[in-house]
Amino acid sequence: MEIIEMRTGITSIFALAVALFFLHKYAANPLKTLLAKAAKNDPEAQYQMGQVYYKNEKEFDHFRQAFMWFETAANNGHVRAMIALADMLKVGEGCNKNLKRATNWYKTAADMGDATAKERLTQLDEK
Repeated sequence: MEIIEMRTGITSIFALAVALFFLHKYAANPLKTLLAKAAKNDPEAQYQMGQVYYKNEKEFDHFRQAFMWFETAANNGHVRAMIALADMLKVGEGCNKNLKRATNWYKTAADMGDATAKERLTQLDEK
């Protein structure tokens, strides 16, 4: 009886090891999938790539990469990317500070009905 239980246990461990191997080898890499979508001009994926780089702010280069992805997504009509891009332009993160371009992106997003963009425009006008 103990031999059967031991074989069953070993078989279970082996099956689990094989499953983990194939899961590790063939599982989709979410970042790789996101990058592939972004490269195919998916504005949401481009915005998400910007978020990935922006949140990993350890180096100035990450801000530049975030800026590039936000700009690409904004040019493809993504409203949240327009706001993120304008926010970066307003303070000069990953780019030269440019209030005129920031204002233009806020206006574009506001014209599309975005409340956050309207609020940021009001804040800029008060300064």
